[in-house]
Amino acid sequence: MHDHLGRELTVVRPREKSKIRPERLLCVSDDQTPGSGNSDALSLIEELGRQQGRSVTVITLSDSLSWQWIRQIWSRIVEYSAVHLQLSRTSLTSPPVISLLIVARFFGRTTSAVISGPTADLDGDTLRRHSFVLRLIDGFAVQSPYLLERLRRHDVKCRLVPPVLADSWFPERTVSAVQPAILWAGECDEQSHLSVAVKAYQTVKKKYPRAELIIACPEAATSVLADSMGSEAGIRVVDSRNAEELVKAYEGADVYLNTSIVDSQPLALMRALATGLPVISAAVGTLKQMLVDGQSALLLPLDDHTGYADAIIDLVESEELSSRLSEAGKRTARAFRRTAGVTTWRGFLGVGS
Repeated sequence: MHDHLGRELTVVRPREKSKIRPERLLCVSDDQTPGSGNSDALSLIEELGRQQGRSVTVITLSDSLSWQWIRQIWSRIVEYSAVHLQLSRTSLTSPPVISLLIVARFFGRTTSAVISGPTADLDGDTLRRHSFVLRLIDGFAVQSPYLLERLRRHDVKCRLVPPVLADSWFPERTVSAVQPAILWAGECDEQSHLSVAVKAYQTVKKKYPRAELIIACPEAATSVLADSMGSEAGIRVVDSRNAEELVKAYEGADVYLNTSIVDSQPLALMRALATGLPVISAAVGTLKQMLVDGQSALLLPLDDHTGYADAIIDLVESEELSSRLSEAGKRTARAFRRTAGVTTWRGFLGVGS
């Protein structure tokens, strides 16, 4: 091929997928914070890579589309045989992700993606509007049976891989005596309904003045919450992106409260189950399938702050109930422990190889 001056041009041609061997895997994530769900999953992927003799490199997704980002992924994808995206929420359709997928498709690289996050941020209608992006992904998976069913109703082809609970970060314990020290963890967005948790806490505190509410949320919201609730005695705000602070929050709590109205299998709640915290939750989404009311958790109607408060008081007054929920919760969470999900993750990462 020649240009308009007759000079010969070098053409970069994509390689056929059949000629690509899955020896080198490039992982791209929008969150590598130690202790985060994506971080735990990436750690598992790296371990599986070592077991399979596969080289795995992890890079962080760019915040914005730029020529530097395009040059970076262009140079890297040439060296790798497959690309895996470990993303949360709307990052799937961000310009940096789309550019990466286009370059990967151009070079004939196998692509896979695992998406986590509340159903409100990633529903079937949204994905159908971005069907172009889905066509660039060879293997697409979600981490919630509820979300899987919902997306399939919209003709989105995907499969299920379990969230990864790191054994080292959140070890098991048994909680029988509740003080109460209530842990609430979430994004502090419109769907979380933190105000409902605060109302429940205020009701409990009237009967148990030493009650405490620990709020674990992203750093961006911690200062705002600390200012707005600074006058509220017994409320403590911690940064959920700080692994050490988060672990201490779980260790210092003796009951977990989930007030979110949209959940697709929240990692924070699963960590509570894994560490033996008795769980009180809104009966919503996957949780209605994963938890059994009165056995592995106490499930209540949405926004029932009075019901939440009564449930917390029941746990304070009954060590038998607290201990029973603690033990049953740990059994439920074991299905999501790192060792339990190895087979599924290994099979998924083999898509297209």
